[in-house]
Amino acid sequence: LFTVTFCLPQTLMTAELCCALPSNGGYSIWVREAFGDFWCFQETYWQFVSGVADAAVYPVLVCDTILQLLDVHHLSTADKLFWR
Repeated sequence: LFTVTFCLPQTLMTAELCCALPSNGGYSIWVREAFGDFWCFQETYWQFVSGVADAAVYPVLVCDTILQLLDVHHLSTADKLFWR
């Protein structure tokens, strides 16, 4: 249900915009064309911040998954923080 109601329309919209504005830049180009330079800067900046924050989460997820798979309840707090 999620795929049909959210992902499919988003995919079709992205395909339409890619065909309508065939230049490199993605969201930034689309926002600049629709709303101007100020909102283009806002979108580009917040997309970058979101990407940095998102990329920082993955190492923590991997370490926590390893700790759960190894079932290491006997480690001290300092050792657990070392793995994080």
